Amino acid sequence: MKVNRFDVVELNDGNKATILNFQNNGYLVEVVGHDGKSLGSKEITDNDINKVIFCKLLKWKNKFNRYFSNQEKYLAFIFIIRLYPIQQ
Repeated sequence: MKVNRFDVVELNDGNKATILNFQNNGYLVEVVGHDGKSLGSKEITDNDINKVIFCKLLKWKNKFNRYFSNQEKYLAFIFIIRLYPIQQ
């Protein structure tokens, strides 16, 4: 699975982890439990990762700006806002 530094992933055991560094055949991560408390750092491999929850959007910004006009960007923004309304 392709992950980058500081991506947040969900582990197979249900805990969340932030990728801190790349090790030999895996990743050094900071693990957070279900209650939000840190469980410390440990090494994991690709097999321990269930899915990527959050990744930096900056890596897609240049591609997004290159392929879409301003009007298309505005329509995409409106679509996302309607799809995921802000909860108050």
